[in-house]
Amino acid sequence: MTARGARGSRVVWWLATGVAVLAAGRLTGLRLNLTGSLPVGLYVAVGGAPARGTLVLVCLPPQIAAFASARGYVPRGGACPGGVVPIGKRVSAIAGDTVTVTPTGLLVNGAPVPNSQALSADRTGRPLHGVAVGCYHVGRDELWVLSSYSRLSFDSRYFGAVRLSEVRGRLLPLWTGSY
Repeated sequence: MTARGARGSRVVWWLATGVAVLAAGRLTGLRLNLTGSLPVGLYVAVGGAPARGTLVLVCLPPQIAAFASARGYVPRGGACPGGVVPIGKRVSAIAGDTVTVTPTGLLVNGAPVPNSQALSADRTGRPLHGVAVGCYHVGRDELWVLSSYSRLSFDSRYFGAVRLSEVRGRLLPLWTGSY
């Protein structure tokens, strides 16, 4: 075998190994987050009911998924409506909570949520429309997901509550940057 052929074989082996590791990780619930909504890192998806403050994987409502996919906010290739992957966010409000949307951000049960002011435009200057100013009572089959980690996150400040049935699992950090 020539040196060039051996080098090509090594590249193919490394690529195949990488694909196998990613596939095995997906089957075991491992998730690699490279978005700005949560700290970059490795997470594991587990079962269990979401509670306020937990991280979750959640499918967006179909119309929102289509919008987010068209804008490139969520990757394609998932099992959620519109063929997108579920988003990872922190649960900020659960059944019985009150979310107050103000021009300067969101309050949950009267407490301000950091970095929750809806932006009028995304990173590329395209217009964004936040949820209307007002008070929202979270229903028994709903939750609000927000990233207080990033003010640029696409989350409930733009689409409101998501259905509890759309939660695909809780996320536990295995290795991340600081949160």
